[in-house]
Amino acid sequence: MNVTAAGVASDGFVTAYPSDVPRPTASVLNVKAGGPAVANLVILPVGPDGKIRFFSTASTHLIGDVMG
Repeated sequence: MNVTAAGVASDGFVTAYPSDVPRPTASVLNVKAGGPAVANLVILPVGPDGKIRFFSTASTHLIGDVMG
């Protein structure tokens, strides 16, 4: 999936992970306040319920484009 952060209000990071596992310590995006939109292509499984969870330490708009 492609994960994009836009309109970032503070420095931080974003994590994406399957819904059935604890939140990992690795980030998928590192973001800067007031910076341009940041995107990253991430390969991760979905949970058994078909969902992915997102966690962000920064106030931001997250966009997730699923492929496949």
